[in-house]
This record gives sequence, structure tokens and C-alpha cells, in this order.
Amino acid sequence: MKTLQSAPSITWLPALLLFFLSFQAASAFYDPGLQRWINRDPIGESGGINLYISESNDPLDRFDPFGEADAPKDQPPVTSPPGFGEKPFKPGTDNCLCYALDRPGGELQPDGGFGNKNAKKCADLVAQIKKNYKGGDVPKGGNCPPGSHKVAVFSDGDSGGYHVQRQNSDGSWSEMSKQPDYPPRKCTRGDAPGKDCGNICLPDAPKTPSPSR
Repeated sequence: MKTLQSAPSITWLPALLLFFLSFQAASAFYDPGLQRWINRDPIGESGGINLYISESNDPLDRFDPFGEADAPKDQPPVTSPPGFGEKPFKPGTDNCLCYALDRPGGELQPDGGFGNKNAKKCADLVAQIKKNYKGGDVPKGGNCPPGSHKVAVFSDGDSGGYHVQRQNSDGSWSEMSKQPDYPPRKCTRGDAPGKDCGNICLPDAPKTPSPSR
């Protein structure tokens, strides 16, 4: 079995720091012996010709929690909505939670699986989303920490249904539904079915900014 090789102390500490940062981000692992990441970039060549790079090799200043950022053009992170980029959300395929997480590509469920274990009570539903999607409570000041945004959670109770809305970078709110006729759109926070379970903070996902004109 291959083991990580030791390196001179002058380089070991930065490498160890990078290793644990990448472990926490769950996007890559760093091998100081090879002096590179050992996981391929999840988006392959779309992230550049170097398939073994993560956060543009700068995890202290760059943010790519899902390994889906095109490097380096969309770093530092630029979040959406309302600016949808190379991976637009698709009604009928994407749902409110993947929209709230800024992760197009198929519906996501609070239980992290197929939705058959989604919590029904507000407190349990909020805890479930925070646990499975690395969320947190909104600080007392009312603003989410850098690298995250505010999401409102709603529960339909015994039916097991839920809905989420997200706050945009300009302070407005927006939402979408998996229904084919309900694409992403601006909304009023709280204008949603079910019981209002309150706000939480969820991590931003980097997006490619629109080209300047």
C-alpha cells in the first residue's frame, strides 16, 4: 500500500495544512511526496489542462467546495442567482434545493439521498439540510459568513414536502421548483407553502462571471 512520504520540515507544515484544508472541502487530497493533489479534478478538462489541481492550488484564498469551479476564471467566487452561467438550471430536472445550493444538474433532497427519509418536523428538516449540505445557523447579526448565503426553509409537515428559497447577493430572494413551468424567479421571502422553519446559511458554489463588455 502506498503511504504518504515525509518531506523536509520546511515544506511539510504547509503541505500538511493544504491536506487538511482539502479534506475539509472534500474536493481533493494532497500528497506532499508527489507534491500535488492525488484526486482528479471532478470537472475534468473543463477546469484546465492540469487534471490534478484544486482551488487553483490556493485553498487559503479560493473556494470550491464541490470541485466544480472553472479555474482560474471564476475565482474568487462569484455566486448566483440571479446571474446564471454555463450550467443553467432546468425546470423539470432541478428542484428548489439544488437551486438554493447553486448546484444545477439534478434534484437534491434534504436527506442527501432520494428523499424517502426527508424529515417532516421543522427542527429536524433544518438539521438535516445543515448536516448533509454543510450549512449553519445564521449569526446574531443576521448576515451569513463570507462564502455562504441565506436560505429560508419551509416544511409541509406530515406530507413530507418541503420548499426552500434563497437570498441573492443583492438582498432580494428567489426560488424555483421542479415543476416544468416554474423556472428560477424572484420571490418574496415567506411567500411559500408550508410552515416557515426559519433561515440557515448554506455554502456558495462558484460561478463563472459574465464577460465584461
